[in-house]
Amino acid sequence: MKDRIRGYLEAMKSYNLSESNCVIEISSNRAKTEISNACINLFVKNKNIDAIIFSTNLLSIEGLYCVNENKIRIPEDLGFIGFDGGDCFDLFYSPITYIKQPIEEMANEAVKTLMDYFVNLESPKISHIILESKLIIRSSCR
Repeated sequence: MKDRIRGYLEAMKSYNLSESNCVIEISSNRAKTEISNACINLFVKNKNIDAIIFSTNLLSIEGLYCVNENKIRIPEDLGFIGFDGGDCFDLFYSPITYIKQPIEEMANEAVKTLMDYFVNLESPKISHIILESKLIIRSSCR
C-alpha cells in the first residue's frame, strides 16, 4: 500500500497536480463504514473533486456502492479508477477504469520466493521484485 500511495503522489507531482491530491487511508476491517464516510466527504459534499482512485478491489466496490447510493454519475460527475478489475467493473453502467496487476506473475514469484527461502533456510536471500501493472482505460474516466 505504501508503494501505491508513493506512486500516486509521484504521478500527481510529475503532472504538477500535487496541490490537488488527497490520500485517505481506510482500515480494511472497517472498510464499509470508513469508505462511505470518506466518499461522502470527498465527492458528495465537495463538488470540486474530478476523479477518485481506489487502491484495492474491496475499496473500489464499496466506493461504487456509495456512488450509487448518492446518485453520482460516472464519468459526468466523477471519474472513477479501481484496482484489479472484475465482473462488477464490467457490469457497471459505465465500465470502470482500473489498474491491472500481473496476478499470475505475482503468484509465480511468490511461490518461487517461498521455495528459495525453504531451500536456503540458513542464508535466505531477501529480494524486492517489481512487476509492471497496466492501466485499463474504460468509460469511467473522461
